[in-house]
Amino acid sequence: MNFGQVRGTRDLMGDEYYLHRSVLQKLEQHFLSYGYQGVALPILERTQTYLWKSGQSSRRKLFTLKAGDSPDPQEDLCLRPEITVSLLRAIQPLLPTALFPIRLAYQGPVFRNQGIAAHTDSQFTQAGVELIGAGGAWADAEIVQVAYRGLEFLGLTDHRIVLGSLGTVIEMARLWIEERKLRDFLVENFSNLGKEVQSIAEIEQRLAELGFSVNSAPQADASQEEQELAAILNRLGPEEGASLLAGLLKVLNLEVGPNRNFQDMISRIVSKSNRNVQRDQLSKFLQAATELSTLHGPAYSTLSKLDDFIQRYGLSREPLLELQQTLDLLIKSGIPQSQITVDLGFGRGLHYYSGLIFEIQHRGRPLCGGGRYDGLSKIFGDPDPMPLVGFSYGIERVCEALKEAGLTAKSADLNGARIDALVVPATEEDYGSAVATAQQLRAEGKRVELATGPLSEGEALGVAKKRQATQLVFLQGASVHTQKMV
Repeated sequence: MNFGQVRGTRDLMGDEYYLHRSVLQKLEQHFLSYGYQGVALPILERTQTYLWKSGQSSRRKLFTLKAGDSPDPQEDLCLRPEITVSLLRAIQPLLPTALFPIRLAYQGPVFRNQGIAAHTDSQFTQAGVELIGAGGAWADAEIVQVAYRGLEFLGLTDHRIVLGSLGTVIEMARLWIEERKLRDFLVENFSNLGKEVQSIAEIEQRLAELGFSVNSAPQADASQEEQELAAILNRLGPEEGASLLAGLLKVLNLEVGPNRNFQDMISRIVSKSNRNVQRDQLSKFLQAATELSTLHGPAYSTLSKLDDFIQRYGLSREPLLELQQTLDLLIKSGIPQSQITVDLGFGRGLHYYSGLIFEIQHRGRPLCGGGRYDGLSKIFGDPDPMPLVGFSYGIERVCEALKEAGLTAKSADLNGARIDALVVPATEEDYGSAVATAQQLRAEGKRVELATGPLSEGEALGVAKKRQATQLVFLQGASVHTQKMV
């Protein structure tokens, strides 16, 4: 039997435990200073809560379990893979009478089934905030500031902001891709760039595996009449095209051949027409997405390139203007422009983002990230998209960054001395006096350890040094000998 540690989990002990706890305590204090009230949420959630808009990649990572013997899939449970959706569920009863905007903070473990992936946590800790009911660049800028200043509050200085937006690629999919499932597939995969998807070419490969051919030529086995009709169908769309085709074939009384019936011919031509339209749509989207994903670098010059891109493809400038205003506000808040870059080719790995996305990186590694996800509350029946923006830290990553920066200390320094006093009785007869002395010191607010057996004074001195005690209290008969250790 294997009783070893579960893959992707960590045991926190000693200095690592105290560092982890200290970071969470300081971030809670930091969040509160910005007006974000803390909440505590359950680890168990209904699986369906995370299936509506999480995307296929996230669904595969759920740790699921059955709720008793119920055959109803709506009763299936999962370990929460993140906390934002849980928080939105929790506040639903409060929304009718809420005073907006609502500022809430959270922290706790989350769970993602990473399979056998190496060096990937299956359980890790998040701490973050949600700004609910506030739209626009001011709210976006506040969230980025809270994230950036939080790392400063912990003592880190060598960190940079990476801003992005999914607004333009979402519009591209909406305008150019007719099939909803295909639109969702493309946006989800673009949202995973830099995470599970490394390039646009990989998205194209995934499309090919699903039977969507981007580079194939139009079907060449159709008759001349079918090809001419297909050109008309491309302009009319599938439903109007099928209706027109049926009427046209009947009026012309075209011969369909002994082995083909009339409806089969209609379906075949419409299908080929749709494939050609779909191929052209995909080709246009992927070409533009490839170009968009290369736009990264200094903030304002990259936004200028985005403006050129938008004008050439006839897209809305709204995502650009929102991102530019957010950037302006961050600089006005005192964050150096040199610490901010814009990257239109990275994703956050979650399917529900609707506009701004961002990460804050320390020496090239992301410590936190978030963005805007207006409309996510629709999964709970909200008729109108509620403005939502937030972020979370990966606490284990933050702790690693603090260690690398030399900002960690032993638990003795993080939380005062490891112990304030070691109380040692010389004999069993001195035990009662030792307990009373230890209790008195504890009542004074000190951390005190009582020896687990009688010791000589020399032995007690050695133990006190090993335990990093501030003082040693040695009791022998009526004698109480107190010695400071530091």
